[in-house]
Amino acid sequence: ALQRENVSVLRAQLNAANERFNVGEITRTDVAQSRASLSQAQASLANAEATLAADVARYLQLIGKEPGKLTYPKIAKLPKSLQSALATAGEINPSILAAAFVEDAAQHDIEVAKAPLLPEIALQAEAGMQDDWSRDNTSVESASVGAVLSWNLYAGGQVHSSIRQAKQLASQKRIQVVEVARAVRQAVAASWNAYAALGQIITAAKAQVAASQLALDGVRQEYDAGTRTTLDVLNAQAAVVSARTTLVTAERNRVIAAYQLLAAIGHLTADQLGLKVAVYDPTVNYDAVRNKWIGTDVETVE
Repeated sequence: ALQRENVSVLRAQLNAANERFNVGEITRTDVAQSRASLSQAQASLANAEATLAADVARYLQLIGKEPGKLTYPKIAKLPKSLQSALATAGEINPSILAAAFVEDAAQHDIEVAKAPLLPEIALQAEAGMQDDWSRDNTSVESASVGAVLSWNLYAGGQVHSSIRQAKQLASQKRIQVVEVARAVRQAVAASWNAYAALGQIITAAKAQVAASQLALDGVRQEYDAGTRTTLDVLNAQAAVVSARTTLVTAERNRVIAAYQLLAAIGHLTADQLGLKVAVYDPTVNYDAVRNKWIGTDVETVE
């Protein structure tokens, strides 16, 4: 929209330059400068329209419908401080939790690897009855109960090697927990500082827009009075477009930084964002199948 507005302004500027050239107030060079600025603005507009078309297609791919008229999304409540954000991320970030569960499973794998070194006892029970028709239909009944204790005395070092391997893998998983935690802390800190910095950038950009617009108005008046050149007006117009572009870009980036912060913390969920959608609850499926021995029923998308 800013590029379209800029093209419209520069086209009017070119028309005005042609009229002033026709009456001899300015030179052909001034007209050429206006035409060059208009051509550059038209090229920037074409590039912006191509980018917009690609973004619309991407939006349609992810959302499933045309974007229509969009507004800035309402950001969920953010932590009040960086330390609060780091503390929350350390408790609920899904990457940290997943790595911790993997490490816990690796610790249990050590005990599994030790199992072949432990004694094994087996209980055996047997009962039977045999009919002997050759001896006046005599029946012989028998029953026995026994226990077998076995102990692996030597396995060629394979079991001990497996235990050492399991311990090394558990140590590796523990290191990965630390690595993931540090990566999460870095992401939270980066997002937090970017969000804070963009707030300051927006404040400065608003002041820049106001100042550049005031400067443009002054340059135009001086141009009409003959004390400014066409190039001065074009430069002032470009400064206004640049300042306004900086402002809207910073506003857009601040929204993204806020969601990146929510993602790093672990709050980028439908429940935390208050989305009006059906929230998936994994415990529902778990409770439905935990005691089911047979059956293939499952809820599917129609």
